[in-house]
Amino acid sequence: MVATDDAAPRHVSESSAREVHKDTTTTQFALHHRRQRIMASTAPASAAAALPSQAPHALVVAHGKPLTDTGPDAAAAALSPEGGNLVAAAFAADTFSASEFVAALLVRLPLPRLRAILNAILSDLKAELIDLINRDYADFINISTNLVGLDKIIQDVSEPLASVRVDVETLRDKVQSVMSDLELKLATRAELRNKKGVLQLLLSIQESLVKLEDLLCISDDGKTGSSDASLVGDAKLIERVAIEYNQFQFVVSKGKDLPFVESVEWRIVRIKDKLTKILSQELQRAFLAVMTSPEDAEASAALAQYLRTYVLIDKVKDAKAVFKVSVVDPFLSKAAVRPRGTDVTAEILTEFFGKVLGFVRGPCSKILEISSRVFRGSQDDLFTDVIFAELGISFSRNLFTAYNPGIPDQFHRNYHVAIGFLEAVVEGELPSLAALNRFRANSAYTEFLKKWNVSVYFQLRSKEIIGSFERVCQQPIHLTWDVKPEAGFILCQSSGLLDHLSQMWDDKVYIHSLLGRFWKLNLQLMQRYSLFWSEWHQYLSDALKKDKERNPGQKPSAETTSPRPDDALLIFTLATLYDLFALKQKLSELFASKIRHRLPPAAAASMSLIEESFHATLLDLTTTHLPDLRHKAVGILVSRSGGTLQKGVSDVVQKSRFARQAPTVASGYVAGIVRPLADALAPFERVLAATGAEGGMAEVAAIKTAAVDEIAARYHAALTKTLQDIEESEKYFRNRRNKQKTSSATATGGGEESQGGNDKIRGQILLDVRQFLAEVSAMLSASAGRRVEAESLSSCRELLRAVSGGNGDDR
Repeated sequence: MVATDDAAPRHVSESSAREVHKDTTTTQFALHHRRQRIMASTAPASAAAALPSQAPHALVVAHGKPLTDTGPDAAAAALSPEGGNLVAAAFAADTFSASEFVAALLVRLPLPRLRAILNAILSDLKAELIDLINRDYADFINISTNLVGLDKIIQDVSEPLASVRVDVETLRDKVQSVMSDLELKLATRAELRNKKGVLQLLLSIQESLVKLEDLLCISDDGKTGSSDASLVGDAKLIERVAIEYNQFQFVVSKGKDLPFVESVEWRIVRIKDKLTKILSQELQRAFLAVMTSPEDAEASAALAQYLRTYVLIDKVKDAKAVFKVSVVDPFLSKAAVRPRGTDVTAEILTEFFGKVLGFVRGPCSKILEISSRVFRGSQDDLFTDVIFAELGISFSRNLFTAYNPGIPDQFHRNYHVAIGFLEAVVEGELPSLAALNRFRANSAYTEFLKKWNVSVYFQLRSKEIIGSFERVCQQPIHLTWDVKPEAGFILCQSSGLLDHLSQMWDDKVYIHSLLGRFWKLNLQLMQRYSLFWSEWHQYLSDALKKDKERNPGQKPSAETTSPRPDDALLIFTLATLYDLFALKQKLSELFASKIRHRLPPAAAASMSLIEESFHATLLDLTTTHLPDLRHKAVGILVSRSGGTLQKGVSDVVQKSRFARQAPTVASGYVAGIVRPLADALAPFERVLAATGAEGGMAEVAAIKTAAVDEIAARYHAALTKTLQDIEESEKYFRNRRNKQKTSSATATGGGEESQGGNDKIRGQILLDVRQFLAEVSAMLSASAGRRVEAESLSSCRELLRAVSGGNGDDR
């Protein structure tokens, strides 16, 4: 490693730089021809062994860093701070640039040092080149030996090749000349053939012109000859003329750009007008003849012949125009008469559509039958394209007020008359599925339906129904114990829901094309009923809460004319129970009678799910909100018996303790425990029994059972406390007696008197409980219609067991 002399001068002359560049370029040239056989590195063996293997043409520095690029940065990186060693293989790279390489190294190395390094590399390369020549010396020597006589061989071969080349070029020129002549002759023949074809086409056009003019009896001056009458009534001759005219149109289309065709254009127009005139006249006569005599086979055959002629010349549109002018327009001008008033009633439409059906099924039936047979396989149809299209135009011109949805009832009647006419057409006048599809795809059909603005009709109807039901929901509820169901419901909102749903699905309101919208409106009304119920439930619950906060512990007054909040909530709960069960039954009947058959056939597979969604709102009320309302009702019923219960138990203790005789009858307060419950539910039970609402009866029975359970539990708690007080007093006197065995007789007598009073209390309590259970059994039996024992309830069994000393059967 040669150290870099930092103190060496960096500035050199131009001649020195050019010399260094020349040596570097020479080195690169030598390495370019023998790069594959030059050693990868000229570094010492020890240094090379220490380096890892590098890619070809890599520049390796003393620190073992490879250099795969030969740009200025790579040249600078090839040198260590001390100067570094260069590997000769780096000069063999294809992208090596001597000027860039030297310029980059001059920044790091002084010029003398760089020149010394490059000269050393050059010497090594020259030595390797000499070694290479010495190693392949035999090959270099044999080169001159092997080239002896080569010039003569090349000359001997070149002379015959030159002669062959001249011959080939001569032959090519001759063949090219023959081909040019042949192509010229072929082009001439093609031109003659085209001219011949044009001439034959002109002759064909002229012959067809003359022939058609002869058949149509057209003279040279354009006037009709006397024999023109021969075409009248001769369907076969007219068909022959049509066939000839069809062929004539074909040849004319091939020569439409020829001057001759342009010169005879007036004759072609004359023939076309004459043929069209004759055809239209004869077709019109045939239409009228068939309408007059449908059974005339000759007239029917002539009509079929003329229609086939129109099909043959591709003028079916003209045949439809003749049918419109000669048959349809005269009929519609008489049938579609604008009424004197501004409104078109359903009766007027019924009469109009009846005339149309009579016309189609009567005078026109034979024509439609023949035309459908002739037009079979095509998209043409006289009924759809002419009769119905003109019917729509005439309807819009003379009976347009029928489209006005401003009067929903009248619009509904008119619309159903129109739909009935379309259904009659589909059933009677369209014999095949293809004809039906053509009819529905026809623009006249779609335009006719679009003019019936059913969307506006539905908006008016929905606004009317929603507004009416909203007014019903806003009506006040008269909550009284005098329950009188009207129309099968207690609440007017429930009957209003059923009435509006029935009205919506009624035939006088419902439109089948709006099935989805009517179904949505149905669900909206039921949701509004649910909202009404929730609002009143919340209102009554809040009123009851405020009343309890304002009048805590106040007993309800029986003389008040308006119900207290607890009465109102109880009445509302029972009324809701009754109405919900009645609604469920009525709505099921409504779905079965008015909704099920209106659903599309595809809905049959999921009918149960559809019916379930129909009842979803009521089901939500029954399963989600009703339990909470039922719980509040039970609380109200229990609270009414609570005050009587607590006061009655206290009175039993006071009266029985000092009674002279043992109790034999139940206390009077027992009748007041169950009576409020039975009295509150009695009106609703009578209504339910009269209407046979088994579900409602079961719900009322469940409320009774829940209330009795709660009352029995409270009764049990009160009696248990009383009995515990009695036991504590007995224990007190017993302990006192044991401590005062020598006390006076008065004290002893007082303890015995207390002991007897407690027994009387227990006896009275047992009588009261038995009477309570008897009244509960009577109340439950009356509701169920069979004997129901109070002991079937666990709370009642526990109550009886508690007061009878653990023996629930002790009587």
